[in-house]
Amino acid sequence: HGEYQGSGFTEPKYIARRGDGQVVQLSRLLYLVASSVDGVRDTESIAHRVSARFGREVSGENIRFLVEKKLEPLGVTVPEGQESDEVDAPRSDLLLALKGHRVIFDERRTARIARTFAWLHRPVVVLVMMAAAVAMGVWLFAFYGAIEPVLEVLDQPVLFLIVFVLTVPCLLFHEFGPASAGKYGGARPGCIGCGLFLIWPSMYTDVTDVYRIGRGGRIRTDLGGVYFNVVFMLGMAGLYFATGEPFFLAAVYLGHFEILEQLMPAVRLDGYYILGDLAGVPDLYGKIKPILLGLVPGRKGRAARKEVAGLKKSARTIVATWVLTMVPLIIGEMAYALWNLPRIIATMVRSM
Repeated sequence: HGEYQGSGFTEPKYIARRGDGQVVQLSRLLYLVASSVDGVRDTESIAHRVSARFGREVSGENIRFLVEKKLEPLGVTVPEGQESDEVDAPRSDLLLALKGHRVIFDERRTARIARTFAWLHRPVVVLVMMAAAVAMGVWLFAFYGAIEPVLEVLDQPVLFLIVFVLTVPCLLFHEFGPASAGKYGGARPGCIGCGLFLIWPSMYTDVTDVYRIGRGGRIRTDLGGVYFNVVFMLGMAGLYFATGEPFFLAAVYLGHFEILEQLMPAVRLDGYYILGDLAGVPDLYGKIKPILLGLVPGRKGRAARKEVAGLKKSARTIVATWVLTMVPLIIGEMAYALWNLPRIIATMVRSM
């Protein structure tokens, strides 16, 4: 993908994406070597090419070492003579990552969807939508009484079922936001799919390609889902004014809580990626261990502090604040979920 734009690191970082979708960070030298490996050039040819671009002499032996000891373990290259291009390298497999991925829209269909909705990210359109959303919120909460349609829905269970059904297209429309925002910014969106987040079904959009565009474009993409929640709520409000049915306003009311949840940076929701792009650090979870170890005296603490020192001061402050605030909250949330898991499963079975 090239250089990581808007980086929070003191030294430039470069981004590469493996064939299996895993994204890795590379130094400039490793990036130049990887971009010169094409399966045809030998190590001497690669060395000449890299030396010219790097500005320092790099030998064929250096290239062989970097490929065998650095790039192959990362899965960026495969050993010479290997027939298959399948990588045998570690993947990020965090507890707080999605499991059991299933593709709903492949890259071709997602690209078509992104092109269809990209116009919604034009500055004039965004301003109009946000002004309409503010007007709708003031009317709903200050004049109409936001809780009234919710009480009407709760009083009639069949209406509650309708509101629940309306959340499904809202969740799907949310995913069109990052895809179209990335397309508008010049990135190529990947697939749209679903998986399990801990124990809850969740949807995702692959927007890995945004790493090669500027910070502004990445933040626009991060906010794309929340912005499309706003657009969906405006649509629901329009249907209320057209029909007078209260369940549309109940969906608008619940949509505000969906936005607040998405903006929380505790887990891998939109707020997590917004904070990461503001700090210029693509994987905040990868910094939890060194920051916590950096608080411990001794050799391990010194090594961890050295790793964190690679961040700019502003990025280091943001990431450290996030770690010291969110780690206790995440632990508490996971403990609460696991403690209540039997009751949640029993309730789900009974509800079905």
